Amino acid sequence: MNQRDRFKLIKAGYTIIRCPKIMNQRDHLKLIKDGYTIIRCPNEQPVIKYAVPTTEGCTYYTWKTYKKFETKAARDRFAQEMLQDDKCIED
Repeated sequence: MNQRDRFKLIKAGYTIIRCPKIMNQRDHLKLIKDGYTIIRCPNEQPVIKYAVPTTEGCTYYTWKTYKKFETKAARDRFAQEMLQDDKCIED
């Protein structure tokens, strides 16, 4: 999570505890339940993936492809546009 995403969460009333680990599944689920979209841009593919709950109660999630791109540069430009939304953060 980058500084812009941390600022979005703080602005929304979350408390951020800094630690060297990345967000875990429990953290992702809390944000998904509150209406956030979590995106991921894998280095090996020009795609954007997003976290989707797999159960009714939102106890598990999986990553699904949001959009495929011709190049990684096009993917990165589109991801930056998506991240302008306050409810969209990058994993």
